[in-house]
Amino acid sequence: MDECLDRLRTLIGKDNVSSLEKKKVAIIGLGGVGGYVLDSLARTGISRFVLCDHDNFEKSNINRQLLSLSDNIGKRKVDVAKERVMSINPDVECTTYYEFFSEANAERILSETDIVIDAIDSVTSKIALIKRARNMSIPVVSSMGAANKLDITKIRIADISETYACPLAKKVRTGLRKEGIENGVIAVFSSEEALKNGTELGSLSTIVAVFGEFASHAALSLLLSDKRMIGGKNA
Repeated sequence: MDECLDRLRTLIGKDNVSSLEKKKVAIIGLGGVGGYVLDSLARTGISRFVLCDHDNFEKSNINRQLLSLSDNIGKRKVDVAKERVMSINPDVECTTYYEFFSEANAERILSETDIVIDAIDSVTSKIALIKRARNMSIPVVSSMGAANKLDITKIRIADISETYACPLAKKVRTGLRKEGIENGVIAVFSSEEALKNGTELGSLSTIVAVFGEFASHAALSLLLSDKRMIGGKNA
């Protein structure tokens, strides 16, 4: 993949690209947000991925999930994701787990990873992931709720303690506080009040895509220790 990374080297330097090539990244949840995260990070030269999802693709996924196509309906998301990442970089090492992420398997799945991106829908699993990753000193980027949102300009990157106007983020904050975790987790969220659609969740592909790109960008900023990438300043 050497020549494919020329423009990235021009921007961030060859040493940073070499550093990314050595990283091992876990993406938990390969639906809407997770699919965009995987696609973007695979194009940075990262050579090792851990992918976890217990689900198969359905027709209802096509409206918002990058990896969902008409000819892979019914296929495991982890299998399609692995095929996708290896079509971008044939030299990548990709470990897949076709299982539901939980407290019981967290340590096995996250072992020896440099960062984890949480793109899970389940509140219980999100809290278990963040708790175990923190115990293992693994940085976390966690995606909050992208459903029932329309205003793309309201999507934000912030510490979990600074999230607001997101029902999912509120539940996660509450659960984390019970575990003694108040901050230290990067979250992607929308400050837009969720639209009311009864019990139904509506999704827009552009919103989901930006959530994924913001999450992958935040992950890169942590991997490169470059605060400029999310609005800060390097010393």
